[in-house]
Amino acid sequence: MPKGEGFFNFAEWEFALEAQGNATHLTQCFHWKPQNPTAERMVSAAGVAGLESAVAINLARLKRQVEISAREQ
Repeated sequence: MPKGEGFFNFAEWEFALEAQGNATHLTQCFHWKPQNPTAERMVSAAGVAGLESAVAINLARLKRQVEISAREQ
C-alpha cells in the first residue's frame, strides 16, 4: 500500500502449485513487513483468524477464476 515516499504495509506473496492427479494443490504464503507501528497494529488487530479468513477468501476467488477460465477453453 503506497504512502508518501514509502509503503504503509508491504507483503510478499508466494503461490506454489503442485500437480495431484487430475487436480492441482495450491499453497498460498505471504511474508508481511509492516513499515511502521501503526501498520503493525492495524494488521495485528485482525488476529490470526482474521488473516486466515482473508487468505481463504482470496483462494476461493482464485479458484473460481481458474474454473471459469478452464470452462472457456
